[in-house]
Amino acid sequence: MFQVIQFRGKSHLLCLLALIGGFAPAAHAEYKLGSGDVIEVSVFKVPELTKRATVDIDGRVAVPSLGSVDASGSTLQELGERIHAFLVSRGVAIDPQVSIALVEARPFFISGDVGKPGSYPYQLGLTVRHAIALAGGFSLSRSRGETGSPSQAVDLRSQEAIIWTELIRQRARVARLKADLEGRNNLDLPSFEDAPIPPQTVAEIVRLELEQLKAQKEELSNEHLHLKRVLDQLQERIAALSQQKAFEEEGLRQQLKEVQTVSGLKDQGLVANPRAAQEQRTLLFMRTGVAETTAHIALAQREIEIMKRRLQNLEEKRQITLNSSLQDAIVGIDKTQSQLKAVVEKMLHIGVARPVEEPQIIIFRREGKKRVQLIAGQDDDILPGDVIEANYAVTAGNASGLADRSFANVQGVRPIVAESQRPK
Repeated sequence: MFQVIQFRGKSHLLCLLALIGGFAPAAHAEYKLGSGDVIEVSVFKVPELTKRATVDIDGRVAVPSLGSVDASGSTLQELGERIHAFLVSRGVAIDPQVSIALVEARPFFISGDVGKPGSYPYQLGLTVRHAIALAGGFSLSRSRGETGSPSQAVDLRSQEAIIWTELIRQRARVARLKADLEGRNNLDLPSFEDAPIPPQTVAEIVRLELEQLKAQKEELSNEHLHLKRVLDQLQERIAALSQQKAFEEEGLRQQLKEVQTVSGLKDQGLVANPRAAQEQRTLLFMRTGVAETTAHIALAQREIEIMKRRLQNLEEKRQITLNSSLQDAIVGIDKTQSQLKAVVEKMLHIGVARPVEEPQIIIFRREGKKRVQLIAGQDDDILPGDVIEANYAVTAGNASGLADRSFANVQGVRPIVAESQRPK
């Protein structure tokens, strides 16, 4: 007869809770023994057979009067059955009551880019994430021996904040130029919540760009209004001159008839020469007036064409200026992002910053007599005896993409709208 005893008295309960995190009886019964497990074997009323032993590297455990017994891969019940059978077959006891207690589960091991690599006591329900937390979290500097001085870390963080500020200012400028080109009153920008600068700084940058956008729109609108006002005045002047010309041409026709009449009377000797000469001078004066009015109309029409060209050139010049400024701003962003990538790469390699890539996690697990490699995620379960290797593949190539991915990871671009455009 054999017994599987999980908690043999208060001392065993406290020991088990402290060392293996409180195995439930069902889980305990299914627990597979392995190298490093500490068990206690006892036989009722046979104290000399009581033994606390560790499963050795070969998966065997030393039992008094029996020597080494295979334990690796067995449950507590299976090991109890095996020891019971050995005691009976060797005549040590007729019907021994064998008790097996798991005192301490074998540890798991963790290595790689963590703060404190090594072995740790296993607890029921452990995941890779828990194991990494027990090992002090991810750390490139500790695992790779790349550490920077506190002053160097402070200097790099200061550089990062300054470059981020400049980068956000340039992004806001690009957003303002695009809004100006598209005739919008809002800036399409990410929230920049993950940027290492105060939110009020971001808000002030955006506010200044919105004010500049508003001022430029007002300046353009005023220029348009001025040119259109001049055009309206010129149109009114042409209308007035055209009316004046019509009156003058009618007077000229009447004067021409008068000159013809006086000329006929003069030929008949009924009108003196001075009168005929006076009528001729009046006719010449009226013709000169019509010619001058016609010239004023032509001048006003030329001025209208000039104003129309100024209006057209105003918009074309604005488009050219905005596109040129936008191109310069985009080039500035590329340059600033390169500076940010360089600083971030330095921070990564001295452990000041954490990479944004997911780490590569491999679990080395023994299954029977074989050891297998499993690609795991941070929420996968681990087992006693597992060896966990967690590494970041940090190279100049993938570190240089951090700034680009930082922007890409900011989800939900929301328009930042001017106060005057917000719904009441």
